[in-house]
Amino acid sequence: MAVSISEDDGMITVDGSDFPKKGKCSVGVSRQHCGASGKIDNCQAGVFIGYTSRIGYGLIACILYMPDSWMGEENENRRNECHVPKDVKFATKIELSSQMINAIANAGLFKAKWVGVDSAFGRSKAFLRSLPDGMLYFADILHNMKVFPMEKSEGSGIAAAESILVSEIAEDTKIPYKRINLAEGSKGPIIAREKCIRVFDNDTDDGKRKGQPGKELWLYIRKYSDGKVKYALSNAPADTPMQELRRAATMRWPIEQCFEECKDKLGMDHYEGRSWTGWHRHMLYVFLAHLFLLEVRLRFKKGTPILTLPQARTLVLASIEQSKKAIRNAIQHVDYTIWRNWKAYKSHRKKRIAEWNALCKPCERITAHFGF
Repeated sequence: MAVSISEDDGMITVDGSDFPKKGKCSVGVSRQHCGASGKIDNCQAGVFIGYTSRIGYGLIACILYMPDSWMGEENENRRNECHVPKDVKFATKIELSSQMINAIANAGLFKAKWVGVDSAFGRSKAFLRSLPDGMLYFADILHNMKVFPMEKSEGSGIAAAESILVSEIAEDTKIPYKRINLAEGSKGPIIAREKCIRVFDNDTDDGKRKGQPGKELWLYIRKYSDGKVKYALSNAPADTPMQELRRAATMRWPIEQCFEECKDKLGMDHYEGRSWTGWHRHMLYVFLAHLFLLEVRLRFKKGTPILTLPQARTLVLASIEQSKKAIRNAIQHVDYTIWRNWKAYKSHRKKRIAEWNALCKPCERITAHFGF
């Protein structure tokens, strides 16, 4: 996989995925927040590392999170029954992800310029400080995080006297939004409005001076057509082109796509093993299946749109049958779905652009009237 999709400016991505489980015997199972159900539930929690480049994406590492409740002496028998290695100690998800990222960086198989994380990791200063030297991060944050705006709007400046919420900057009309096509999605352009300014973090590197200006960073805010607002901080240099920051904003999404594909089509969440070894072996098999289908998708890309994972899976299953009729039907089905998806894409794209233009016209008339 590293040979197939690795690029110098690729991104290592981090995310968690939870698996609801009943009972108390499965390794690492505990009542904790479960993303799959959206509430406190009985589940296992995994920390996953993905990789994204212009060529493709995939999952490259994972580890099962072991809650602190499993690590006491009173649970030694339960750990032994689940074959948990003796050297496994309690570590937070932040610590586990940091360890895996540094190991991947040291191995050198997956070249990467960026690390992309959601707000669960992006709000942790300890995690961001633990990243390998020279690696840039694009970290989602929450709307209630505070930063120090610059008193100068361009280049290096002086931090403002008081910190403010990033949501206040999003609503500040003195800092205008810019309409952009962030990326091309399966339903046409992902049109958003963005504002991007230099700010200072709200504490220093050593974390000892809380509430004081720290590192100089990019604050990247994007508002989508449905009104949803996303906030992110990046340690990219001040002269980083906006196009590069926009690319970084979209490079974390594929890890979500990985979870969707692996759970819907490859059985990531369909397992009955209770042991530490069994859980990690199952995930390894899912990774290998996903990698194999990625290779199929890339091989058939030349001259045509890249296959979706379900399309690649259809071709593989037909080839396993070794029936000419099954293979012919599979090819016809894939050919039809590519044509259908293309027609749907063009229709959605036209509609999305028309809706956005209609939404923007009143704003354009107002700004023109007042000479903005």
